[in-house]
Amino acid sequence: GSVALSNATTTHTLTTTDGALSDGQYKTLIFTGGDVSATNTVTLSTTDQQRVFLVINSTGSSQDLTLAQGSGSTVTIPDGKSAPS
Repeated sequence: GSVALSNATTTHTLTTTDGALSDGQYKTLIFTGGDVSATNTVTLSTTDQQRVFLVINSTGSSQDLTLAQGSGSTVTIPDGKSAPS
């Protein structure tokens, strides 16, 4: 499934919780709206799960999304673009 997440701030924590509904359970993450003036950093809160997401930056604010998990590499997705993560 997919979920639309508002890009209202410059940080967002994506949770993946076993046995409970969470925004990290979806395969497609669509970041929408928001009027932020800086890159939005999305942190994956669980570092012990393997997940594949399709991330769509549809914020319309000309700002990048940066995805990070623990101390590993980051992925940057420009506004209007999508990427597997």
